[in-house]
This record gives sequence, C-alpha cells and structure tokens, in this order.
Amino acid sequence: MRFPSSWFSVVCQRLDVPPPGVLMFVLTSAVGSSLPGGFQIGYVLAVLAAGVLAAALTVIPHLSEPAAPRQPRSPVWLASLRTALGVGLAGVAAVALRMDRPYWAMIAAIAVLAQGTYASIANRRALLRAIGCVAGCALAAPVLWLHPTGYAAALVLGVLMFMIELVAPRNHALGMVYIVPLSTLLATAARPNPILPTLGTLLANTALGCIAGIVAGQFVSRAWIHNQRFRVIVDTLHAAEAALDDKRHVPKLRQMRAKAQLMAQHSVGERANVAETAKAWNEIAEHTDRVAEQVLIRPDEHNEIKSEIQRLRDRAEDHWRRNGTHPDPE
Repeated sequence: MRFPSSWFSVVCQRLDVPPPGVLMFVLTSAVGSSLPGGFQIGYVLAVLAAGVLAAALTVIPHLSEPAAPRQPRSPVWLASLRTALGVGLAGVAAVALRMDRPYWAMIAAIAVLAQGTYASIANRRALLRAIGCVAGCALAAPVLWLHPTGYAAALVLGVLMFMIELVAPRNHALGMVYIVPLSTLLATAARPNPILPTLGTLLANTALGCIAGIVAGQFVSRAWIHNQRFRVIVDTLHAAEAALDDKRHVPKLRQMRAKAQLMAQHSVGERANVAETAKAWNEIAEHTDRVAEQVLIRPDEHNEIKSEIQRLRDRAEDHWRRNGTHPDPE
C-alpha cells in the first residue's frame, strides 16, 4: 500500500485537496483489501459512483478560479516519498510482529504525515492521535459490546460520522475519540470479536503507525523549506493581485495568508539548520503579509499596491535564486 499512498500524496498536494486529503484514499484501500470473498460487485460500483459524484460536486465550483503560477522545484515528490516511507515502515513492522489488521498501523502513519510537510506537525499529530486513540477505546468498548446490526448499526455509524466531521477538523485527538469506535465497528461488522483483544490490536497498531510517522516525518531538508517558503509567498502575492481585480478572490487571499502564517510558525520547530533557512525568509514573509492586509482593508489603492506586489515578487525570486540550497527536483 505504500506505493498507492505515495501516488495519492502527489495528487492531493498537486490539487491542494483539503483535509482529510490522502488519508481517505488509504483508508478506502485498506478497508477494501479486507472485504470478504464473494462481495457483490454491484455494491462496489454503487459506492464508486457516489464517490465520483461527490468529488465532482466538490471540484466543479472551483474550476473557474484562476490557477496560481506553478513554481519550479516543488517539494511534492519528496513529500510523497516521505509518505511512502512512513506507510511502508508501519506496514512492515506490523507484519513482522504478526499483528492482526496491519492496515491500522498504515492508516495511523498516513494520518500523522497527511497534514503538512514539517517535522513539528508530524510530532504533534502523532501525540494527538495516540491520546485520542486511548480515549476513543473508552467509547468503542460499549459499542463493541452492544454490537449493533442492521438499522441500529447504520444509525450508530451515522452519528459517529457526524461527530467526526464536526470535531476532527478542529482537533485530531477529539476526532480520534469517534474514529476509534467507527473503525472497530466496521472491522467487526461481519462477526463479533472479543472486545479487549480488538482494542489491544488497535492500540498496538496505532503506536507502530505513530512511531513510523514520526521517523519519516523528520526527513525535512533545507531545500525543502527554502522552496516551500518561496512558493507560499509567491502564491499569496498572486492571490492578493487577483483579489485587487476581483473581490470574489478575497477568501482565497485570506486562506493563503493564513497558510503563510502557519508555515512560519511550524518552521520554528524544525532542527537548527532547517529553522535557520526558514528564518531567512521572515522579512519578505512579513512584508507580504502587510501587503495582503492592505488589499483587504484598502483595496482602492490599486496601482500602488500592485507595484508593491511586483517588487515583492521580484525580491522573493531573487532571494530564492541567490540562497538556493540545491533545490529539490520537482
């Protein structure tokens, strides 16, 4: 599964797929691989059609948005290799230890690596997932004991999915409180399983996946950070310019501004030489943020702001070329 996870990682980052992103591709593949023999193909095709329709309804409204200019030497491919490494380590470790349901370990690894390309993000998500998994077992135990079937199972799954969508984007640990009973209920839907062994298997696989995700998450290079800071600054400037011409692009500008601010915060937690590379971009990033704020509060100063945007873009490109650290290939 590490190779599909790598491909899905590339696709999700290229298309800027929002959370849960690549995690859902891996989760679907893992669940599909454990389906019993003789599963009716009609049901599979119906689910596939529903998924394609949902994806189309999500993507079509955004097709009219102007695409940000592509920049060379993107870190996407290295991010995908890091994802493949984490998923592969988790799967190999789970199989080597002869653990049941090794896909739980692979899902944990991909979840740790799915929401960012910084070591600090991977470390924090691993901690949150571990804490949430332990708390989720307390809710999963009565669900497994009751073992709902038929309409009762559908109702319980619906409630759990609702709670996951409600809390998971805000806090990964809270999301895990509801993801754990959902996962165990799906895994034991065919027949009841002993409660303690099932939860123990989930905890052990989650621990392996989190460790694998942390290990793979440390592979962040200076060139990686250098290219990412450059890309987010240029994309923010592009969004600011588009917002000056058309106010409908203001939400995109706010999104890019928030992304740039988060990137600056996360890069502080990297190892010393990587953090130093990121710090060199801070002055340009702060100036870009001030220009984005001017677009939001004083859009009438059109010509003056556009000139400043162009000066910042030239400055960012010059800094990127002069301080390149053997940039990662695209």
